[in-house]
Amino acid sequence: MTITIQGVAMSRGAALSVEETGVDVLADVQAIRDGTHTEATLLAHCLDGVETDDVGREENWRDYVVAVALFAGRLTEATMTTDRDTREQVMDAIEHRAINDVTREIQRDGIVLTWDEADRIGDAGAQWLRDRLGLTAETAENGVVYRPETDSYGDER
Repeated sequence: MTITIQGVAMSRGAALSVEETGVDVLADVQAIRDGTHTEATLLAHCLDGVETDDVGREENWRDYVVAVALFAGRLTEATMTTDRDTREQVMDAIEHRAINDVTREIQRDGIVLTWDEADRIGDAGAQWLRDRLGLTAETAENGVVYRPETDSYGDER
């Protein structure tokens, strides 16, 4: 059963979550469109305070995020069915998009790792930061600083 709230079609469970919390659906649509939220950050926001063992409520919020992303134009009808496997694939795509967003942020701004974090990623992780993201490493008092070789304008740092 599909219910429409503020023009956004969503599952009954998602609609119940919206009604319970008073979420402004169109504000979330706009946040997705303007980049204030990604699907992953909106989902994290929606799940804040939800008990980890409350699978039904978590599923309702996942349905809500997919409905909002679909309405916002971030997903297409071709990716959406009621098939659970497809919904899981959509959620995987959303999570991968969040990982890509973080990777782009690290590539643009660099990252500072404590010595423990540097040890945890090991040589392979350090190599990936250098080779795949084009970062240079510098040791610092409290860890390792990975910085882009150029700024966002292509100028040497």
